[in-house]
Amino acid sequence: MTATTNTISILHVDDESEFAEMATTFLEREDDRFVIETATGADEAVEYLADNDVDCIVSDYDMPDRNGIEFLGTVREEYEDLPFILYTGKGSEEIASKAISAGVTDYLQKETGTGQYTVLANRITNAVKQYRAKRELEASQKRLSLFIEQSPLGVLEYDNEFNIVGVNEAAEEILGYSEAELQGETWEQIVASSSYENVDDVTSALAETEGGYHSVDENVRKDGEHIVCEWHNRVVTDDDGEVLAIFSLFQDITDRKEHEERLERSTARLKVLFENSPDMIDIHTDDGTVIDVNQQFCEVFDQPKEALVGRKVWDIDQELSAEELRDLWDGMEIGDRRELETEFERDDGKRFPVEVHITRLPVEDGTRFMVVSRDITERRERLREIQTLNERLELAVEGAGLGVWDWDMTTDAVEFNERWATMLGYTLDEIEPHVDAWESRVHPDDLEGVNEALEAHINGETPHYDTEHRMRTAAGDWKWIRDIGRIVERDEDGDPVRAVGIHLDIDDRKRRERELERTRDLLEQTEHIADVGGWEIDTDTKEVFWTEHLFELLGGQYDEEPPLSEALDVYHEDDRPAVEAAVETALSDGDSFDVNARFRRPDGEIRWLRIQGEPTLADDEVTTLRGAVQDVTEQRARERDLQRAREEYEELFNGMNDSAWVIGLDETFLAVNEAAVDRTGYTREELQSMGPHDIDVELEPGEISSLVQDMPDDGVQVIETVHETKDGRRIPVEINSSLISYEDETAVLSIARDISDRKRRERQLEEFASIVSHDLRNPLTVAQGWLEIAREEGDGDAESLERIGEAHHRMNRLIEDLLTLAREGNDVGERESVDLASFVDRCWKNVATADATLRVDIDRTIRADPTRLEQLFENLFRNAVEHGGDQVTVTVGELDTGFYVEDDGPGIPPEDREDVFGYGYSTSEDGTGFGLSIVKQIAEAHDWDIRLTEGTDGGARFEVIGVPADS
Repeated sequence: MTATTNTISILHVDDESEFAEMATTFLEREDDRFVIETATGADEAVEYLADNDVDCIVSDYDMPDRNGIEFLGTVREEYEDLPFILYTGKGSEEIASKAISAGVTDYLQKETGTGQYTVLANRITNAVKQYRAKRELEASQKRLSLFIEQSPLGVLEYDNEFNIVGVNEAAEEILGYSEAELQGETWEQIVASSSYENVDDVTSALAETEGGYHSVDENVRKDGEHIVCEWHNRVVTDDDGEVLAIFSLFQDITDRKEHEERLERSTARLKVLFENSPDMIDIHTDDGTVIDVNQQFCEVFDQPKEALVGRKVWDIDQELSAEELRDLWDGMEIGDRRELETEFERDDGKRFPVEVHITRLPVEDGTRFMVVSRDITERRERLREIQTLNERLELAVEGAGLGVWDWDMTTDAVEFNERWATMLGYTLDEIEPHVDAWESRVHPDDLEGVNEALEAHINGETPHYDTEHRMRTAAGDWKWIRDIGRIVERDEDGDPVRAVGIHLDIDDRKRRERELERTRDLLEQTEHIADVGGWEIDTDTKEVFWTEHLFELLGGQYDEEPPLSEALDVYHEDDRPAVEAAVETALSDGDSFDVNARFRRPDGEIRWLRIQGEPTLADDEVTTLRGAVQDVTEQRARERDLQRAREEYEELFNGMNDSAWVIGLDETFLAVNEAAVDRTGYTREELQSMGPHDIDVELEPGEISSLVQDMPDDGVQVIETVHETKDGRRIPVEINSSLISYEDETAVLSIARDISDRKRRERQLEEFASIVSHDLRNPLTVAQGWLEIAREEGDGDAESLERIGEAHHRMNRLIEDLLTLAREGNDVGERESVDLASFVDRCWKNVATADATLRVDIDRTIRADPTRLEQLFENLFRNAVEHGGDQVTVTVGELDTGFYVEDDGPGIPPEDREDVFGYGYSTSEDGTGFGLSIVKQIAEAHDWDIRLTEGTDGGARFEVIGVPADS
């Protein structure tokens, strides 16, 4: 339950009415939003709550009917979140404890003096603010749920591992999957492989930060159809930075992308047409200055573009004065076109007549005009000649090189010239000489207009029949034609007998007109790209002018610009004074300004606007104040996100278990975390006055610069060194270093892990290896020597000696395997490019394989440590021969993400497959039990996975996966 957000409604419960009245007076002085009602006891307060909404309850503790905690319990039964402040003169730890257990919002003890009311007012304000925020969050979550369900956009919800947990109906329709089919899947289910890298980058960014990311990706529907979708991805976090949800809103923009691509191609063609047009084209401003011309314009005037740009139009046009041209332009609206004939003059004094088409372009606030001019010298000469001939000869001559037709209106027979036929892609023999056939070639949408124009001329309403329409060509396309004709003969009753006319091919002109129209539409759209609205204040009249886009930016709720006295009322009441002061100062003192203010759009959304103003001065007086308004809501949100991210980074940095250091390129510590302070024994201030060489006993001054230069391609360098603490102790550490940007400067982030335990284990392993290598191998070597002597001298039973030799051989292999496990462990050397097919053959030759057979079915190159990879294959080959027998067939084959080694021997039972990689496991009397442990160790050292399964022919199959191909 809550009152309106403009006021804070408070119920003050206290059996001492005089104290309640005094408290009311002081609280209302503290905050004019407070509206306070009083009750003298809990029962009266409960009755008031039943009929009224309040934002906060302030209650005494010691009251006759019920004490404050009992009253709190009653309130919590009905209103579990309503702010309740226990304001009591009887304070004790016991009462405070009970109040907290009962769910009190705050606890405050009455004091003497009026300062306590300031504290109480702050407690009330904070409690109500948190209460309202929580309610707003709940409402927002409810609205979000409804939005997701009812959104026309597809919505996917992910968990922190980017597994899909929710899908709305729109998403199901776009992707073709049901929600049940997508739950638990990752984005890979719906993303085409061509977009994997882009989507992976977005999910990585979402996993590391908060906020929103936009992308356009290729997706795959359930039916396999590829579509293009626009995605808006956002991480939703709470105030503590914990991830609440990850959402992706998307829509199918396949058609839009295709349209954009066609539009780009159309724009490119338009540019080509501009430069290659057979007509002269120039662009000029509303003050008559030419700012661009095409190639044809330059050729006609025999001048380079640089000599023509910057000239005035009336320097070229010799029939229209500057005043006449300005009157013409002022009478045109944006998009209007005018046609006229005038005369141009070249620099050599030669004049020529032109037909001019002027269009006012929707760019630069309509201050640009495009002029398409055509030299009509030849046309005028033809017209003069035509005027001396009869009507039929006049049209025939005019049609020289054009399509000419002659219509016998008594028989409807029509004759055409060859040019008329070829204009439409026919030969004369293919043309049916009848008017009905001619009408069948006219576009159905244009036929009515053609017949109306013809009827008007027949009835004498027009001197000529003149129309523009489309006609079907021999290829089935439509071509724009201008058809001009005249009745040249009538009978004695005045009925038409014969008409002649010409066809002009105007297809190119029509195409240019369409492309120019599309260009104008595109220019109109670009006005909104900058998302900036303009305004102007006339200091004399106090009139205010807003651009069209400013109306749109502010929500378009105004029919016209408000007067200056009301124009500033569009801003939030808390921010309006700052804007008003900036405008007043600019008008009075001529100062420019740049302020930010909030604005509530008609739909209730609060947006942040950046308002800039620049005065125009004349004789030190402000004559005009102009400015721009830009929506900076997203920019401010990004700034808040960056600040929050920095705070989270610092919290993460200081919360690490390992020591962490940010090192500047000047070899000083820019930042250290708590673990570094604890481990070294220095204070933070001491460390930040030191450098890495002060604590690293193996680091020399100047090595940080070398570290930056030698940073590997993956951006991470790992080294082992020794740190010395303040008290002289030395700690072996492993340091992971990478380049970062810190305070807008390049720095090195080093994370140091204490590896004392690991070093101790390594020393123990080395001691063990020494024992195995020396204390076992030396006596074994002696025994083998005496055995060889016994064989040579024939002492002893031959079978017994052979068994002793086999035992010596097995002991030798045990020692070798133990040394491999102890010394090489999970380490790999430098990785090289390895062609597996030839490499496997070499490894097979190194193993005693008796009559076993190797089959190689692989064509793959990988990167690996050749020495360790050789151990892996040789151990797998020995295992196959030891367990499969001398006649076993071993196959090395290719997997999508790696390779396999399988045999056709007896195989390994499923219940034993988990144990084969353990130390000492073997089912062969000759095996050491360590061979497969070494195989697993080598695979893991390369970051590969190995698994055991049943082979194609029932034997054992070892699959090594996660092995990237060498590019």
